[in-house]
Amino acid sequence: MEIKNLAQLKRVIQEKREFIIRAHRQEKFLGQKRIPNVVQSNGFYSVISGQPEHEISCANHGKGSWIDFGKATQWEFQEETCSMYLPEMEHIPENLIWTIEFCKDKKNIPQKLSCSILCNAYYHGELLLPEAIKTFPEALEYAKDHLDEIPLGEMNYIENSDVLDQENCELVAADSEEIPEDSSKENGLKSSKEEWWRIIEGIKEHESRLAEQGRTEDAEKIARGMDFFYPNDVVTEILKDGDGRISGIKRGEISLSDDDYYLADTQEPYSFRQVTWEDILGIMEEYSKNGYLPPIFSKGTVIWLSEEYESDSKTSRFYYPMQLPPWKSLQMIRKLDCWYADTDLDSREYAEEYQRIVSGILHGLVILNPKKLALEEVIKEWEVNFTEPEKSGYRAAFDGIRKGKIPIVRDCNYITD
Repeated sequence: MEIKNLAQLKRVIQEKREFIIRAHRQEKFLGQKRIPNVVQSNGFYSVISGQPEHEISCANHGKGSWIDFGKATQWEFQEETCSMYLPEMEHIPENLIWTIEFCKDKKNIPQKLSCSILCNAYYHGELLLPEAIKTFPEALEYAKDHLDEIPLGEMNYIENSDVLDQENCELVAADSEEIPEDSSKENGLKSSKEEWWRIIEGIKEHESRLAEQGRTEDAEKIARGMDFFYPNDVVTEILKDGDGRISGIKRGEISLSDDDYYLADTQEPYSFRQVTWEDILGIMEEYSKNGYLPPIFSKGTVIWLSEEYESDSKTSRFYYPMQLPPWKSLQMIRKLDCWYADTDLDSREYAEEYQRIVSGILHGLVILNPKKLALEEVIKEWEVNFTEPEKSGYRAAFDGIRKGKIPIVRDCNYITD
């Protein structure tokens, strides 16, 4: 549907036509399908199609998310899309608020491949497809190159297999979901075996880093949690010596990889099995009980904190990774200006910390435990600049550090330019 001006856009909104968010300042909104709910002269409320329980649909007492029409000069209409920019700003990508496209008919509904996969296990899953893919042969070829993106379901172990089961695949409509043009990935942790093993690798890296820093006791505590995870080459040598065996995984469990193993039985001969998601959750819980702050799980993504370790004082500042738009970064820096200027203490030390925090923000890292600033006293003002899910993840990390938990980090030595 081609819309040429704001007046036409308002008429279409009044008809409560469904639309798709093609671009947005916040990536989490990309691909959402929405329906205008309550329409007013200066704007409208929208809800997520077919998802009345979604946080967007529940906002504003069930009316949905509010969108202001703004001024006509903020809008740009091209072919079938309507783009809104920040007030009195140039129409360039950096100033874009969002781009929407109204749905024509059922032809615009994206597809997904419903399929059965054999990959050291048998399971059934579904893979969202880019809009360009329309035929079954195209979908099958695409799926072969994106096996690691297909969410895992219930499985039965099958040895010596690594193929897509072509006879049990079909194209189906992906009802209330939309896929950005450049990606069809789903962000569920259980859909990424590589991400699981990166958690284990990250913890092992943290252990090595602690040892290099001379923090031997902490390194040993971290190492004890990793004692049950064995790489393939070590298991191979144990099997050659006749000191161990491989056992299958139970029905319904999810295998991590056939290259890495979990020590299921420490009594000789050792019994190994493939790593499962439950193993990873178990070790995360164990670390938490022992006073550590494991990686944060946020909306299907693993969040690793960054550490700035000072060997002289043997203390650390920790940072939460968060990409903020320039205008929000500026708002945060302005708050820091006020907070750090309002002190009678050593101005040099305050200035140094201020510079480090500002540099962190500009590099996508937000401070969690400043030494000079009592962040807990202004945390509510600080969090105003964050959106979900980053806000919840940041607060979980902040609260954990305040309670004395030691973060397990993967990226260390945050560096200023």
